[in-house]
This record gives sequence, structure tokens and C-alpha cells, in this order.
Amino acid sequence: MNKKELFTDLKVVELAGVLAGPAVGMFFAELGATVLKVENPSNNGDITRSWRLESEQENTQSAYYSSVNYKKTILWADLKTPMILK
Repeated sequence: MNKKELFTDLKVVELAGVLAGPAVGMFFAELGATVLKVENPSNNGDITRSWRLESEQENTQSAYYSSVNYKKTILWADLKTPMILK
């Protein structure tokens, strides 16, 4: 079995932010899992979006955020607010 296919049928919902949680989600995504990262719009999502270096100030999100979330689907949802699914 190819390592990239190891978790092909796995679906992961990531509710974490900052360092360890997103890194684990990235590992699952790299091994083929479908990773859905849920971010809260009321607090601007994962704080690492704003962890930009001086050289990144023109970018809307940090290189760090991009590096650990590049294979994920991002869903903006406030889990305190009821969602209506159609």
C-alpha cells in the first residue's frame, strides 16, 4: 500500500488551532485523509493566520498557517449558532 493511500477512506474533523492540532491534521491529510478544519468567524479563526513575519505583512495569512493547512478544506462555522442544513 502506498503511504499516500493509507488513510484514503478516513474523514477527520479538526477543531484545533495553534501548533499541535493543525500539525496532526496535516499529517492525516498527507496520508490521504479528507480533513475538514472548522474555524470560528466570530474570532477570526485560527490565530496562526495572523502570525506573519515582517516580510509577510502584505499577505492575508501567515506562511505558518498555510504550511499546516494546505491540504485541508476550511469551513467557517460558529458552533454556538444552530446551523440549518439543506
